[in-house]
Amino acid sequence: MTRLKILHILHHEFSEIALDKELDKLLQLNCSVYLVAEEISHIFENRGELKLALKYMEFAYKTRLQPNIIGGEQP
Repeated sequence: MTRLKILHILHHEFSEIALDKELDKLLQLNCSVYLVAEEISHIFENRGELKLALKYMEFAYKTRLQPNIIGGEQP
């Protein structure tokens, strides 16, 4: 369900804050959030929004290395 909300946010009603909240939910569920963050990064890269692409790729990298990160320097 959270993944569907993320897709809706990305394609219909973009809000960086709402996107970050949904990623937090995935983290709390101990999901492989880095895979979703990488996908998000690629979407922004394809749109030419490189600042956001970098933000979510950095988040993917951090959560891949430390999967239990919640809060802090998250996007």
